Amino acid sequence: MTHLFLEKAKEFSSIGFEKQAKLLLVTDENVKKHCYPLIQAFLPKHQLMLIAAGDKNKNLENAQAIWNRALELNLGRNDLIIALGGGVISDLCGFAASTYKRGTNCSYIPTSLMAMVDAAHGGKTGINLGGVKNSVGTFTNPKNIYIHVPFLNTLSKAELYSGFAEAVKHGIIEGKSLWKTIENRTTINASSFTPDFIETLIQVKLAIVEADFKESNERKKLNLGHSIGHAIESLYLEKATPISHGQAVITGIVLESFIAHAHFDLNDEDLNTILRLISTHYDWIDIPFSDDAILQKLSNDKKNTDQMLFTLPMGIGNVQQNCEVSALQVAQAIELYAKYRS
Repeated sequence: MTHLFLEKAKEFSSIGFEKQAKLLLVTDENVKKHCYPLIQAFLPKHQLMLIAAGDKNKNLENAQAIWNRALELNLGRNDLIIALGGGVISDLCGFAASTYKRGTNCSYIPTSLMAMVDAAHGGKTGINLGGVKNSVGTFTNPKNIYIHVPFLNTLSKAELYSGFAEAVKHGIIEGKSLWKTIENRTTINASSFTPDFIETLIQVKLAIVEADFKESNERKKLNLGHSIGHAIESLYLEKATPISHGQAVITGIVLESFIAHAHFDLNDEDLNTILRLISTHYDWIDIPFSDDAILQKLSNDKKNTDQMLFTLPMGIGNVQQNCEVSALQVAQAIELYAKYRS
C-alpha cells in the first residue's frame, strides 16, 4: 500500500487508472455533489455507483449492492473498485472489495479530513451489524491511496472538527512536538491542514500499524477514545440522531481520561491539558443513555472478551493498551463527565 498526495486535480489523469480494464467508482450523494465534479474530467472511463450518505449506510445491504454491481460489470480481481469519499465509503468499499472474488483491487480517494489522516490508512475495512460498529470486516490494505487536500475546502466546520478529533488522538499518543503543534492551534479550518501536517499524522498511525497489522497488541493504542466513543456513537445512531464519529471519539477521550486519572497513572497536569484542549474546540455533548445501555454496547465491542479492556492515556505521549476497566469505573466517569459539562 502506498499513499500519494495530488496537489492539482489534473494529476488524477496520470496515476495509471487507465491500466485497469474496468473501473467501478463508489461514492455517496454528498461527495458526488461537492468533490466528484472537481476531478471527474481527469478520471478515465468508469462506472459510477452511489451510496446514501451516513454511517447507518455502512451496512451489509450496501456491501451486497457493491458485490451485485461488480458482478453485473463482470469485474475480475485485476479490475478496480475506487472508493471516493470519507471513512464510511472507504470502510464499506474496502470490505466489499476484499471479499468479492476473495479479493479485488481497491483504491481510496479520501475526501474528508477524517479519512485523509486516519480512516483510509491501516488496512481496516468493515461494516456495522446489529447496532455494533465495525463488527464485520477484514484487515486488507487498498492498492493505493490518493490524497487531494483541496477537497478539504468542500467540508463544513463540523466535518473538519470531526477529523481533527483523530489528530487530537494521534497527538496524545505521540506527544513530543506533534502535541505542541495541535495544542497551539487556536482555530481549525481547511488551511490548517497542509500536506506536511497530514503526513505527520499519517505516520503516527502507520508506525504503529506496521508493528502490529492485525491488532494483537501494539495497534490497540489507536483505539484511544474509541471504546466508550463507539458505544455512545452506536446509541445515538439507534436513536436516529447521529453524532459525528469525531465527536464520539472526543467524548470517549474525555471519559477514558477521567478513568485513567481516577484509577491509573494520568496526572492532574496532563488531564487538565487534555480537557483544556478539547474544551477549546468542542462542545461537550449530552450523554442521554443509561449506564446499562452503554455497558451493553461495550460488551459487544470486538476489542473486549470477558473483560472490558480499554486503551487509556497515562500521559501526553504515553498511552497504554489492555487496561482492565470495571463497570463501576465507567459509571463513575460518566457521572464526572456530567458534572464537568454542567
